[in-house]
Amino acid sequence: VTEQDCIVATIPPCHIYGLLFSVVLPLVSGASVIEGTPCFPGDIAEAFREHGGTILASVPAHYRVLREKNLTGSGLRLAVSSAGMLDEEDNRAFSRQNSPGIVEVYGSTETGGIATRNRSHGDTRFTAFPTVAWKISAGRLAVRSPYISPGLSLDWEGFFVTADRVESCGDDGFLLRGRADSVTKVGGKRVDLDEVRMLIKKQAGVTDCVVMALPETGGRGHVIGALIQGKAVNTGQIRKVLADSLEPYALPRLMKRVPHIPVQENGKYDRDAILDLLKP
Repeated sequence: VTEQDCIVATIPPCHIYGLLFSVVLPLVSGASVIEGTPCFPGDIAEAFREHGGTILASVPAHYRVLREKNLTGSGLRLAVSSAGMLDEEDNRAFSRQNSPGIVEVYGSTETGGIATRNRSHGDTRFTAFPTVAWKISAGRLAVRSPYISPGLSLDWEGFFVTADRVESCGDDGFLLRGRADSVTKVGGKRVDLDEVRMLIKKQAGVTDCVVMALPETGGRGHVIGALIQGKAVNTGQIRKVLADSLEPYALPRLMKRVPHIPVQENGKYDRDAILDLLKP
């Protein structure tokens, strides 16, 4: 990244990801950065055309709406995604239109950047940055790096254990297998919310889905709720498919279709708004 580059960031600098690309990176590289944070596909494309953008820093929710937009002709040479897992089909659709593909950066506010991959180059696994050491602890990713927030609890080797479940892939890479906190109990039985979500996302017309454990009215347990995004979604058919694949206790009791799942300005799901939509 040099002074010849122009950065278009769709996340505001009050969030760490936006801060890195809108403030820190321009300061150390001399690159310019556009004012404002466009998030609609037409606005993002216009920003690239008007300012000669070469670098796009965005989030999965915005790449989803950019699936069919071609930004390569504007000079785009690097696209970066973080602040959540990028859907594989969204990634593939964007890469068909834009030759650089998308560099996915995996990390968190607590840990800083951990690893990266570019599916358009054939990467399926995440490879850690050279400054980050990692291991698997009880099925969860543990990291040791200079970017970990002070005050976090570390093990005797200086590793911080994250809430992400991983699987080793080769000598230096890993695959993400969902959040450890995505496993909840319904009626005393374990339910993997990520598994339910992935089953729903495979169904016709579904473009996105959030599955949550909701407090059971008048009880101490949980029920499963699913908020489904898509214009032509048959929730009745989805219930039939799930009933063939899941145990009865793992089936969503509440299922609602919406045109768009609420997200915050940093591109992450708006949990409070989703809870409101899933109220019986």
